[in-house]
Amino acid sequence: LNENYKYIQESGMVIVTEAEKSVLKRHSRNDRTCVAACSHDLSDEQVRILISLNVDITIAWDKDVSLQHIRATCNKFYGIRNVYYMYDKWDILGKKDSPADLPNKLYNFMFKYKIKYDEKERKEYQNYEKNI
Repeated sequence: LNENYKYIQESGMVIVTEAEKSVLKRHSRNDRTCVAACSHDLSDEQVRILISLNVDITIAWDKDVSLQHIRATCNKFYGIRNVYYMYDKWDILGKKDSPADLPNKLYNFMFKYKIKYDEKERKEYQNYEKNI
């Protein structure tokens, strides 16, 4: 975050990945809007820091993370910041890959079709949680 803070503020968005290597891969492709959670779970402190950036937040977890878990992560920001997620519905990613690991052309495609975690998405998340 320290290295990319200026670029995140200028772009008005932050992409949250699981691994530090994903941040480095995006940086090597001239994208300095990423930060790493070092997990696919965010601590309360990480959530607080991301909210304090006052920018749009996009979750880009690895393909092996369930949609419901991604929605649970997005729910932590609901009503506070615009939050989106990148989800591989085209089967572009390998089993353990992150969208951030993709070459720019594919990454930009997934980013273009990122999903906003809005009221409809939140209801999907809540309905699933009620039924398990």
